[in-house]
Amino acid sequence: MTALDERQKILLDWLAEHLGGTEGQLTPASADASFRRYFRYKSAAAPSLVIMDAPPQHESVGPFVVLARHLRELGLHVPQVHAHCEVRGFALLEDLGSTWLLSRLQAADGRRGATEWYTKVFSELMKMQANGHALAQQLPRYDEAIFLREMNLLPEWFLTHHLKMELTASDQQVLHHAFAAIIEQLLKQPTGLVHRDFHSRNIMVLDDNQLGIIDFQDAVCGPLTYDWVSVLKDCYVRWPKEWVRSWVSDFYRQWAQAGLVHGVSLDQWREDFEWMGLQRHLKVLGIFARLNYRDHKPQYINDLPLVMDYVVETLIELEALSPFWNWWQDRVLPQWRRVSR
Repeated sequence: MTALDERQKILLDWLAEHLGGTEGQLTPASADASFRRYFRYKSAAAPSLVIMDAPPQHESVGPFVVLARHLRELGLHVPQVHAHCEVRGFALLEDLGSTWLLSRLQAADGRRGATEWYTKVFSELMKMQANGHALAQQLPRYDEAIFLREMNLLPEWFLTHHLKMELTASDQQVLHHAFAAIIEQLLKQPTGLVHRDFHSRNIMVLDDNQLGIIDFQDAVCGPLTYDWVSVLKDCYVRWPKEWVRSWVSDFYRQWAQAGLVHGVSLDQWREDFEWMGLQRHLKVLGIFARLNYRDHKPQYINDLPLVMDYVVETLIELEALSPFWNWWQDRVLPQWRRVSR
């Protein structure tokens, strides 16, 4: 019996303990960019349920369970946890369906249709950021060490593994200075509750067209712009820059009225948004490459071009990083074009 088969047997035994048997049908629901897997359990006797399988040697269901309770208290529709076992790494969850926000955005009728969905999205984000201050203080801080660790995935996995670059001491120096400049800007930003993976594949459209939120177990206290970037510069769907700029302005006014961006002008917020976006997308280039080469999940390679476009667009706009942009044009883009042919 393989380790995977043994894992599923343990899951079925645990499920039987809580459901009084497993006469229903267990089917794969999804697998995300971590070691977690999800199954959907359907039976004639009960509503559909989702089972999270988080191998305890790699993941913990504890943060998800705790955050689910807190987020529900803030008014968000997150999966209700019916049962869980941290030792075995399972959780029995409410099924929020299988309709990603991504599918509705892709079918949206132009800017107006997309704006209707993003208005709903930012209503949920407002609940988190306006009401989640106390919760944020209980969470790990998105600090310099985490920012740097994330961006170091870029040279480790994207530049070295994917682009096959041999990084010189000079290259490393350029990266060091750029990362330090980015972190310096991020540490100045207003902070609060950050979902940390708030995008169109982690926002579900429910039967009543309201939104459900998943995959929040890595939440931190960090820059408020992070979730804005995740959802408006989504790695799975792209909008014209002028649309994104307009949405940032519109939603900024709501945050300003709520007192969440006290002392930060709209121009500064836009710049903060771009700096945060650069950090996230440099990280994601590394993550998507790692998912391919280490975790054998090749589908994420198809999303690299959009992320690279975001990086290029932002570097063009951030004059303070002109040396990094010059290096990126000289060293990274030529190799990117060769690999992408």
